[in-house]
Amino acid sequence: MITEVLDAPLSDSHPPVAELRGGAMGSSLHIMATGDRNHVERLVAWASERVTELEQLWSRFIPNSELSQLNANPGQSRVVSAETLALVQCAMEARSLSGGRFDPTMLQAVCANGYDRTFVSIKTAVGLPALDTRRIGLGQITVDPATHTITLGETTGFDPGGIGKGLAADMVATEMIERGATGALVNIGGDVRCIGHGPAAGNWIIAVGDAEAGVENRLVELGEGAIASSTSQRRRWTRQTDHGTESTHHLLEPSTGRASTTAARFVAVIAARCADAEWLATAIAAESAMAVANRGC
Repeated sequence: MITEVLDAPLSDSHPPVAELRGGAMGSSLHIMATGDRNHVERLVAWASERVTELEQLWSRFIPNSELSQLNANPGQSRVVSAETLALVQCAMEARSLSGGRFDPTMLQAVCANGYDRTFVSIKTAVGLPALDTRRIGLGQITVDPATHTITLGETTGFDPGGIGKGLAADMVATEMIERGATGALVNIGGDVRCIGHGPAAGNWIIAVGDAEAGVENRLVELGEGAIASSTSQRRRWTRQTDHGTESTHHLLEPSTGRASTTAARFVAVIAARCADAEWLATAIAAESAMAVANRGC
């Protein structure tokens, strides 16, 4: 776990806390809610089901998901749910704001690097197919909010990457508050969104770090907001090249479609929304250290 929510002792003045742990979106899942004792127990169960609903809409590994159907029908307008419309809009906004350093239209490159199945299924070294240079990135996507339709360009594939986890955390935490929670926290694979009254004197205490990246945990106290992290030391697999077997990872350079050779070991971002923290962390981690230094970051 890259980002972990820490338990905190409660006093009589604090509202009851309910929590649930499990798995979703190929990652760990941790949900917490504060409020009326009987209500929050039901609410965290509902929130877990809601995350599963979003996964069923957005997973590229589920053949009948809305995202898979979009990718299977490039050039055709497809009617999608409000949730999928929001995901595509969010991802394309991130591409614009990042100047293309985060790009959700690199599906062909992601697959060509071996991430063409669920991560847990990548057990043996994969080959390195040639990249279709038309499909490395900056693909065309047309979104029509009035008709709830999305149209991918003929050579465009859509893969939101981790921004789907961040947006799901944003959506579900907000919906928990709307359903009566005093406070809500949703943590999907280290992408954390918290709102409202937490268990630690009204705040949320979160440990941020990664032992595999050699980064010790640091405690962050949030009243409300989000944290997301990205690392080149996780989601790694091996691939076959002309020079033998080598290790690779999921952080791609948009200009080449290959794994970044200078990706950061670990990046964590705090933001108001988890979707924003996620794409920022991904874009910074994938970019070379030299480029970041040149911008004075």
